[in-house]
Amino acid sequence: MRKMFLVMTFITAYAVYHFSFHYLDFSNTPFNEEQNEDEVDEHTYAQIIEEDYLEVSYANQVIHMEETDLVAQYEEQFDELEQSILSDIESLKDDVLDEVGSGQSVLTQGFNLLKYEREANEIEEKADQQFETLIAEMESAADDHLIPKQTIDEFKEEYEARKDSIKNSIFKEVNSWLEESEAF
Repeated sequence: MRKMFLVMTFITAYAVYHFSFHYLDFSNTPFNEEQNEDEVDEHTYAQIIEEDYLEVSYANQVIHMEETDLVAQYEEQFDELEQSILSDIESLKDDVLDEVGSGQSVLTQGFNLLKYEREANEIEEKADQQFETLIAEMESAADDHLIPKQTIDEFKEEYEARKDSIKNSIFKEVNSWLEESEAF
């Protein structure tokens, strides 16, 4: 999209440069009396157009760099959120394994599993709230045209995919543990 904008800007600058000299009166522009008036005017206006083009090009590069930096910042926050949640899950998993290995009755283990399921749901709710806060910041930046809205959709898709992957991994681990405990 930006490349197309730059190409269109260049084409417009070229067209303005070549066609404006045929329709505009340049009698008020300063020129050197030793040179032909048309040569000075063409050179002067070509220089102005080139400077404007370079300013637009530079501004687009700066905007792209700021957008890239901002997206990288949000990616870092997203990764930190994921690491924090994985740490909480690992801590919960360690607690479950400590209690399971303590030789409790099946009924007590069932109650403990319900307790840990609630704690896992609380971790998920906490993660969802933190992610929604991050998305709200990103939407604010998108409203200010600092990042594209498509980036927000990509973050949402990535979050849901990672969350589903973690849940599936946990369910597989719990199911394998239950199957092993039934075998004994």
